[in-house]
Amino acid sequence: MKRNTKIFLRSFIISFLILICLYIIIAGIGESYKQMRRIGFGEYKNAVEYSDGVLRILDFTFKIT
Repeated sequence: MKRNTKIFLRSFIISFLILICLYIIIAGIGESYKQMRRIGFGEYKNAVEYSDGVLRILDFTFKIT
């Protein structure tokens, strides 16, 4: 029983750390994009926006009907 608990905790911690690292990377990309648009083009735009049926992620637009 003790071995199963150790394996579970170890795999839980590793999975949690991987998810935290992915979140930090994605949040960093979004924040750097937002600041780059503000400084380079003078536009205050978020990295992910949805308006009027159009989803914009970074510079890619997707029309959603």
